[in-house]
Amino acid sequence: MSTVPKPSLLDQARAGAILPGPKCDVQRMLQAKPELVPEITELIRAHDIPHASAARVLSDATGVDIESDTVGRHRRGQCVNCRKVGHVW
Repeated sequence: MSTVPKPSLLDQARAGAILPGPKCDVQRMLQAKPELVPEITELIRAHDIPHASAARVLSDATGVDIESDTVGRHRRGQCVNCRKVGHVW
C-alpha cells in the first residue's frame, strides 16, 4: 500500500495562489501567437532594445496591446503571473 506524498508548502501556496488582476498581456500574446513564442521571448529578453520599441513591435505582430511599462516589468522579472507559470525573462 503506497501513500501519496503530501504536497510541499510551496506547492500548496502555488496551487492556491489567486493572482491579482487579469492575465498578463505577455501571456495573452504567447497564447494568441504560439508560432511567435521564440521571437516574443527573444525580444523581451533583448535588453538593448528600448521598452517602447519592443512594445510597439510586439503589439503590431500579435494584435495584443502592450505598454512599454509591461515590457520593462517583464524584463525585471516582476510579473507575478509569468513567475507563477515559470516564465523567466
